[in-house]
Amino acid sequence: MNTLKTLTLALMLIIFSVTGLRAEEMSLEPFANDFFTALQAQDYEKIGQLFIDNPNTAKALQQSLTILGKGTGKRAEQYRALAGLVGKMRQALSDDEDDNSSALNRLQKEGKEAYYAADYPTALEKWQLGLEKAQELGDKSYISQFLGNIGAVYLNLGQYPKALDAYQQALAIDKELGDKRAISQDFTDIGHVYNRLGQYPKALDSYQHALAIAKEIGDKRGIGHDLTGIGVVYNNLGQYSKALDAYQHALAIYQELGYKRGIGNSLANIGVVYDNLGQYPKALDYLKQALAIKKELGDKRGIGNNLTNTGVVYDHLGQYNQALDSYQHALAIHQEIGDKRGEGADLSNIGLVYDNLGQYPKALDSLKQSLAIKKEIGDKHGIGNSLTNIGVVYRNLGQAPKALESYQQALAIHIELGDKRGIAHDLINIGAVYYSLGQYPKALDAYRQALAIHQELGEKRGQGNNLTNIGVVYKNLGQYSKALDAYQQALAIDKEIGNKRGIGHDLTNIGVLYKTLGEYQKAKKAFQESLAIKIAIGSGETWKAQRGLAFVEAKLNQFEAAITHYEQAIDNIEKVRSSLTKEHKTSFMQDKLYVYDELIALLQSLHLTQPEKGYDRKALEIFERKQGRVFLEEMGQSGARLFVGLPKEILEGELSLEKQLAQTHQQLADEQAKPVAAIAGEVVQDKALIKTLEQRRQQLQNELDALQEQIRTEYPDYYALKYPQPAQLDTLQKEVLRDGELMLVYAVMKDSTTLWAIAQQTFEMFDLSLGESALSKQVAQLRALIGTDDKTRGARVRRRSNRKRQADPFAKASYELYTQLIPEQVRPLLAVPYTVYVIPTGPLYALPFETLVTHKPSDSKDIHYLIEDVPIAYLSSASLLKILREAQQRRQDTARYPFLAFANPVYEAEQTSDVSKTSEVLALRSESYRAIRGGEFAELPETEDEAKEIAALLNASTDSEPLQLGEAASRQTVFQLNDQKRLDDYQTILFATHGILPGEVDRVTQAALVLSHPDTKGYLTMADVFGLQLNAKLVSLSACNTGGGKKVRGEGVMGLTRAFMYAGTPAIAVTLWSVESYSAKTLSVGFFKQFNDIQKPAAALRAIKLRMLRGSEGQKYKRPYYWAPFVVYGDAQFLK
Repeated sequence: MNTLKTLTLALMLIIFSVTGLRAEEMSLEPFANDFFTALQAQDYEKIGQLFIDNPNTAKALQQSLTILGKGTGKRAEQYRALAGLVGKMRQALSDDEDDNSSALNRLQKEGKEAYYAADYPTALEKWQLGLEKAQELGDKSYISQFLGNIGAVYLNLGQYPKALDAYQQALAIDKELGDKRAISQDFTDIGHVYNRLGQYPKALDSYQHALAIAKEIGDKRGIGHDLTGIGVVYNNLGQYSKALDAYQHALAIYQELGYKRGIGNSLANIGVVYDNLGQYPKALDYLKQALAIKKELGDKRGIGNNLTNTGVVYDHLGQYNQALDSYQHALAIHQEIGDKRGEGADLSNIGLVYDNLGQYPKALDSLKQSLAIKKEIGDKHGIGNSLTNIGVVYRNLGQAPKALESYQQALAIHIELGDKRGIAHDLINIGAVYYSLGQYPKALDAYRQALAIHQELGEKRGQGNNLTNIGVVYKNLGQYSKALDAYQQALAIDKEIGNKRGIGHDLTNIGVLYKTLGEYQKAKKAFQESLAIKIAIGSGETWKAQRGLAFVEAKLNQFEAAITHYEQAIDNIEKVRSSLTKEHKTSFMQDKLYVYDELIALLQSLHLTQPEKGYDRKALEIFERKQGRVFLEEMGQSGARLFVGLPKEILEGELSLEKQLAQTHQQLADEQAKPVAAIAGEVVQDKALIKTLEQRRQQLQNELDALQEQIRTEYPDYYALKYPQPAQLDTLQKEVLRDGELMLVYAVMKDSTTLWAIAQQTFEMFDLSLGESALSKQVAQLRALIGTDDKTRGARVRRRSNRKRQADPFAKASYELYTQLIPEQVRPLLAVPYTVYVIPTGPLYALPFETLVTHKPSDSKDIHYLIEDVPIAYLSSASLLKILREAQQRRQDTARYPFLAFANPVYEAEQTSDVSKTSEVLALRSESYRAIRGGEFAELPETEDEAKEIAALLNASTDSEPLQLGEAASRQTVFQLNDQKRLDDYQTILFATHGILPGEVDRVTQAALVLSHPDTKGYLTMADVFGLQLNAKLVSLSACNTGGGKKVRGEGVMGLTRAFMYAGTPAIAVTLWSVESYSAKTLSVGFFKQFNDIQKPAAALRAIKLRMLRGSEGQKYKRPYYWAPFVVYGDAQFLK
């Protein structure tokens, strides 16, 4: 699906720099030509006007003539005479100038200085003061000049209605004065506004009016300017031959006049047309000629604009490094001369190059800097474009809500401005978001609106983008003939205008359509052509063509070629992924995981017919590259903190640089988020500080990169630990798994599930005909039968009493799921002494495998659970166990104290008598209590007994302060212990509290533990836990849903489990649903008692569960609802 980025061309800047201001002075060469022509004709009125309008240029002419007159001979004497004449004329005009004229000229000059520094608020202020004074004096000539200049400011700020109003007022005055030259200028300026608004017929009409007047009065330079404006209109309409003709006519006029600035601008504009025609060598040639002239004139703004346009050509060529180089050179120039508008455009273009390269953090950084500048100068049009581009990056990162928010903000601005081209861009991008969300009718409506606008404007590139997108929607709606027709129209347009990137997209889409239709040879041809183009231009989306090619090659039984292209696609995806920050990696991967799944499915099918070729091993490796990578990398960083063998100064240097870089990032983000004068009315941002922070950030990044390269070379063991790669099968079998350990790795995919069974001497792969949707329904059904939804508990009990001695519906459903998830070949391995590690994905995260019934039951008493056969633990990936064990091996110190507990927190709200007596409320550590009480938590006095019993079992001395109860069971206490380096003094830690999932409590968006006074002292969130440093071999979260959190495809559950593991524990006991409080106490105390004896978390938890399900802790607790919610994540049986 194509999105449309707003690439900022300097073309318009070039045009407006020619005629943007009434107060703009002529350069020396044309001024001298006009002066000598008027002198010969004895047109003293024209000479006077020349000197009034161009006082600085007149002074420069006098100085030049004086220098030329320093020699001897007749010519030198003539130069001296002319210099004297010019001096007398300047003096005469100065003598004639009264105080009022002097004040008006001063305001004109001060406004001009601010304008050229892109300080538009100051320029506007000076010129509005000048306008008021001129109106007081009734000086219509000055009124017209100030109105024209005010219009130029509004034009550059994107406030087009205000600009149009100012220009039209000036036109009315100039008509009254009969000043034809000024009238021509007014029509030219009005044409600029209509051009920006995309109202091309009106723009063309204005330019043609201006041109007719310029021809009438013989204003050749004006003729050149108007021809340039006409060329811009035709260029925007995609009528490139007419644009070229207009620009070439303007060029000829400027060459005749010897007006070098105009010559340079015309050459640049011709280059832009050739760029649009896809004739990139010609475009570059003309831009280089223009650049040479700009350098000759010393026109730094013109040099910057030419470099910008050159960057655009390289961008269209897909030569992103050259584009980046051009934009960065342009940026340096615009910063040097204080051209904020140019600086903002350059940063925007740099951001779009990074987006094309898949370097999304850098793209966002540049675009946000651009947005800040545009807000500072009040450039509404630029703000809209920046918001559009930021939305593009967010969408590429998979963050659809943020993308839609940016696009809608941009759309509102463009509607306000009446910018039809901008509106069309935003509609395209909004359609892309709706498409990604599966809202196809909304997407189609947005695309059709955009297409209508582009057809009205005659913009071919926009038409091509819209047709491509419409084709994608039709394809997903199953309307294939309409889709193919749209794609082919788009391809024809992109070929016509030479849009290589668009051609690549079109061919990919045509390939996808033929693939869907089963026309694989046609699809293969399209994908091959697309891939060739994407490789040639260095596209960051090469993986799409490679994946498409792999898919059709598999259908054509070209399996080895298919595997190669799938692997290339995955390599390219991971190349982009490696450059992202942690916060962006997960969202970026969401719409690319299917590539991994397709390759796994292919390898699995090949393994069935060719088991000797190792396709099963390769499939596992692909799964490990896909699964839990962010968590794996987090754990690598956690384990690196314990590494021994890295010199202290290097370790401290790396940590210091990482910390400084993070702080600088945050300081810069905070400073850039502050309001600026253009918006808030007062300057809040510290520009000098922002510049210093940007330089500091780059310096720190360079230092960190250099240090990490040194570490990689000199300390490879540490580097491998901190930046872990997915484990290979040989490593798992020979170095990670111990005797008596079995891994069951589940890859749940759309239509099937792959299972790998791995032990030291065992490796098998199985195809389970159970897709994600069906599995989700079965797991949800099983949980409902267990009673994990509090509302089903009473109904289930009544059902049980009415059907005594009959087959239990839970047992039947559980046994059916067991037979589907555990193939017969695996079942013999499921017996002690094996410990089973389950690596779940998708809906399996919610399934306690312990509750699977292993024999077909005859009645409710004839139930045998999997937990009765083996201890079970869970991991997010097979590679995680390697990381956990390597980290444990590097631990040098054992924590001093056996136990720390946080229990019976204080929840300060008063209880009403009717609610406090409800047994259901007292029985649950659950969010349901908050719902009943309107937002309050039930007290948990039994957890204090729970903590005290465990402390006694573990012989925790009072000197170690093991019990943090009541008021002490607070977030503040946790942080105090951590800050005092005491939290890592405890071998085991218990939190016996309430627990909440994301969104269950206002303002709490992460999984969290509810400690004392949560509303005033805060919840202990997942983010808080990531900041702790533990040395515990076991943490138990005896609260509700502590194993829950945000479920993310490819990563699993983003919750407290991973946070505590990162903080420094290899094993954590969590719950999968809301737990009944007294059974939680029984489980918790029994778990710690068994763990104290055998030191194996999974086996310890199994032991207490067996006591409960066999009735040893009371008949009530035999049901899975009571004993099954607790599970162990992490290392199930670490060594003593």
